[in-house]
Amino acid sequence: MVTAWVERLMIRVIAANEPAIFDAAVRVPGQEYLASLASIEDARTNDHPYWRRTLRELHTSYGGICAFTCHWIPYDVGNDTVEHFIPKSVYPSLAYEWSNYRLVCGRLNGRKRDSQDVVDPFDVVPGMFCLEFPSLLVVAGPNLTASQRSMAETTITRLKLNEARSIDMRLHFVKYLLNGQISKQYVAQHAPFLASAMDRQALDAVRLSELFG
Repeated sequence: MVTAWVERLMIRVIAANEPAIFDAAVRVPGQEYLASLASIEDARTNDHPYWRRTLRELHTSYGGICAFTCHWIPYDVGNDTVEHFIPKSVYPSLAYEWSNYRLVCGRLNGRKRDSQDVVDPFDVVPGMFCLEFPSLLVVAGPNLTASQRSMAETTITRLKLNEARSIDMRLHFVKYLLNGQISKQYVAQHAPFLASAMDRQALDAVRLSELFG
């Protein structure tokens, strides 16, 4: 399986290979359920959530990193969910397809819901999202087309990527790094967008201390 923690939203997520058990555990029973319906419009996929059978594999495949917050979701206490990027309520035929799954924390999954105006983590272009210092606000990057900027800004708003608790979590990593309680490698593994932003802006310990000291 591919573990792609080095490239996350708001950097592009690399699609992971479908796990070996997926077809038998999810696709086959899912397709059998859909085939039993008189019409696909009658689908009630939430009553047949076979995708949950491979949530552990989804978590492992994507290194436990939420595709939207770009923060690690602890497997034992974190609220990790299968996000159907193309809404299963709109396209039930994709409810049981691995390629339509993104690992997302429950909070942001609930914010996206059935909307289709959020950037697909698989399709993020380089520089589409940036992180400002010291505010730690996620903003649309420069040099985007009008449509890319609109989509980036809608994503930030829809998912509330700059709510206080999200900023506090980014600050948590910065403070712990400066205090020597965690390493840069730890930040890269648990908050890769933050780590990438620090690298791009050449923010070493001295500069971070000036900004957050």
